[in-house]
Amino acid sequence: MQYKKMQKYKDLIKDFIQPLLPSKPYCSDGNACPTVIRTQKHAIRYPQIQINSPFS
Repeated sequence: MQYKKMQKYKDLIKDFIQPLLPSKPYCSDGNACPTVIRTQKHAIRYPQIQINSPFS
């Protein structure tokens, strides 16, 4: 049951959120962790991701 829930969220991220991300978004593990720049493929694994582009 838990696996199906997680797969549902992964599909949501892949289908709807990832196309909106900049090519190299800022991302972080949390408030006390530094912000790093990663590719989209790696950034979607982090709990905090920059959705808007750096110019907006």
